[in-house]
Amino acid sequence: MIHIAHILPFMGVGGIEDMVLMLCKFQNRSEFDSIVAAPHEGVIADEMRKMGTPVYTGWASYRGVMRWADLVNLHWTD
Repeated sequence: MIHIAHILPFMGVGGIEDMVLMLCKFQNRSEFDSIVAAPHEGVIADEMRKMGTPVYTGWASYRGVMRWADLVNLHWTD
């Protein structure tokens, strides 16, 4: 099992969030386990949780999520 942490800069309704939602939704759950971290709650977070993907919020959540992961998928904008 490969543990993947998706790190988001915000949790709105947009391209990055939708892409992570689809990655978590359609991943092969026998091979991959995903977790998401973002600074704040949002509508997409609720959708991810409904699919069974844990979502943690707050800047402090990033460190714990990254320690859990085998692979960190950083989605950041400048």
